Amino acid sequence: MNRTFLFLQIAVLFGENLCFSQNYYYDYDGSGNRTLRTIALSKSTRSSDDTKKTKEYMEKIENLEISLFPNPTSGEITVKLKNLDVATSSAIYLFDNTGRLLESRTELHEENLFDLSGFSRGIYFMRIFAGKHKIEWKIVKE
Repeated sequence: MNRTFLFLQIAVLFGENLCFSQNYYYDYDGSGNRTLRTIALSKSTRSSDDTKKTKEYMEKIENLEISLFPNPTSGEITVKLKNLDVATSSAIYLFDNTGRLLESRTELHEENLFDLSGFSRGIYFMRIFAGKHKIEWKIVKE
């Protein structure tokens, strides 16, 4: 079984201007064994006039590295798929908070851009299927 251990070391290089936080998420198989650990790294930058938060969510499944940013967004959201195997069936689906499918893509590239500017403010869900794996993120549209 291929296990990936991620050691994250954060060095504060820019004084009080950068703040980081981490969220951990776990997936389990039917027997209760942990099969995946996801670390979501959040970075917020502070300036003297305003506070701006930018979040990038990253997950690694086998060789595929998936990142989604910015979240929250006011318009566009980018999904990067590094080391995507074109032979593996994969798709991205965007749903609103009622479960209605808003957009689906089966032809994926290394960088996939979704424009949410035509949608109202609220919560959206993005599901990414890569082979037998499914990942879901909650997206906040401001």
